[in-house]
This record gives sequence, C-alpha cells and structure tokens, in this order.
Amino acid sequence: SSRRSHWIVFMPGWGGVPAHFRWLARRLSDYGWPVVLLDHPGSNAKAAQELLEGRRSVPGAEVIPDRLADLFAVINAQKQGELDIPGDKFILMGHSLGALTAFLASGAIPEEGLERRCEKALDALSVTNLSQLLQCQIVNIELPINKNFSKPAGIIGINSFGSLLWSSHRSTKIDQPVFLIGGTYDLITPALNEQLGLLLATNPNLLSRALIVE
Repeated sequence: SSRRSHWIVFMPGWGGVPAHFRWLARRLSDYGWPVVLLDHPGSNAKAAQELLEGRRSVPGAEVIPDRLADLFAVINAQKQGELDIPGDKFILMGHSLGALTAFLASGAIPEEGLERRCEKALDALSVTNLSQLLQCQIVNIELPINKNFSKPAGIIGINSFGSLLWSSHRSTKIDQPVFLIGGTYDLITPALNEQLGLLLATNPNLLSRALIVE
C-alpha cells in the first residue's frame, strides 16, 4: 500500500531475536510501514541459550547500555543513508526490555528516589512482577546519553515495564505519544501494575493509550 512518512524500529526483549517478530513486521509492511528489526548481541536468543547451558551468568540491566548503543547506531545509519529505509521520522517499538530501551532512548531519565523505592518494593517482592528486579538494578548502571539522538515520533511498548523508574504523574517527561499493550497472563510485567502505571507517568495531553488484553 502507500508508503508512510515514518519508519519503525523494533527491539525484541531479552532472549528475543528478529525472527520472533517477523510476522508482525511483515503485517506492518503490508500497510506501508518500513520496519527494521534489531538483533542485540549479548541479550538475544544465543545469550539465552548460553544461560541455559551454564556458560553465562543471569543477565540484568548491564545489557541496557549496549542495547542503547545498538539503537543509536541504527538510527544514525538511516540518517546517514547507510540504511536504505525511507522515512523522515521514526517510531520506536519494543517488547519488554526493548520497550524499556525505547523509553530510555527517548529521554525518560529514572525519577529521583529509585533506590528508596526499590528497598520498599524488594521487601515485599512478588513472583507476579519480576520486572522489579531488573528495574532496581538500574541504580548501578550508568546510562549513555546521546545528545544528537533525534526524538521518535512515538513509542509502542508490548509488555512494557517501568513503574519503579517512573512512579509519579508525568514523571517520564517525554513528549511523544505512547501506546502500551499488555496481557493479564504476563507474570514478568503484569498488565495492571506496569502498563497502567507507566501510562500515568506519560504526558496526558498527547492522547497516549494502553490496551489490556485479558
């Protein structure tokens, strides 16, 4: 169909690879959206296999700087004409850790007091929201800042999380509309706690939305 003026960058979650989401990219492409699926060495399916075989330690937030670097490199390559992808503006789309990467890349800096919130949350840690473990590891991570990174036109997050990083109204301080999708069977990033909590932390004037699937 007719070409869109925007293109989409899709980032899989931890242990994910482009093949997992090729069906979605194809469908979006049918509707005119150019889609680039990222592979993240160090936190993709190969890394997950190495974990299962005991050749890699349990991963955490330390992979986020590398994921951000991957994303910045791809956006820059398209801007420089090294990637033959049409579109003046882009949309960041991600699953789980990929969605968190999208928020961080867009300038959402974790709200002050994260360490205090984590102490309280981990005292009553539930197996129904294991994403809190990774969120709290970000206390010890130095996130790279790319001042030349042009902001996306929007963010689409599947099974997103970040309720501890951005716990109050409009605390993400990003100026892009957000569409969040989550399901009630997800025990890693529970739909109500994480999707709705994250939605409330975005700018309400931008018509952001959350889709909760039961």
